[in-house]
Amino acid sequence: MILAALAAVAAPAAISGLGGDEVAPAPAWLEGGDAGLQAYRAAKIYVDGTTVHEDAYLLVRDGKVAAIVADEAELPPFLELKDLGDVTVMPGLVAADSPLTGNGNQGDRSMAAHRRAYDDFDPFLDMDRVLERGITTFYLSPDRRRLVGGRGAVVKAAGADRVLREASDLRVSLRPEAYNPP
Repeated sequence: MILAALAAVAAPAAISGLGGDEVAPAPAWLEGGDAGLQAYRAAKIYVDGTTVHEDAYLLVRDGKVAAIVADEAELPPFLELKDLGDVTVMPGLVAADSPLTGNGNQGDRSMAAHRRAYDDFDPFLDMDRVLERGITTFYLSPDRRRLVGGRGAVVKAAGADRVLREASDLRVSLRPEAYNPP
């Protein structure tokens, strides 16, 4: 009789991992419920250069990573799960330089500090091949053939708010071709 009473009290505590009437706090990624939350199972999920989660779940809310969960039991019960199979997921790559702007038709001055690479960027350019290779953000370089080529820019390859910086650094080139006016 005493063992049955102890089992009745101990079993719920053992299952929840808590003692008494404590309720486990909801994970931070579940704040606001599971509305807009999507789950993807992947064979490997790279977080950074050293952290790798194997056979884990990537949770995404509103296009941004909300969490990485190791066990399916931790997911909300009715959350739609997309199994990606043997896919490896990693953070997007940033291209530190790109040839998408800065070519010709920019006047005849060697000193063009007023020029902005963003002004020559085509936001409707098809970025599918760039995204397929994992590049999500890139730097737009101003003209490389000028002594002072202008201001660079930083943009994303997809999404509604693609422009991160319309004007970033000032490009100054000391290469031999920069000494000759265009």
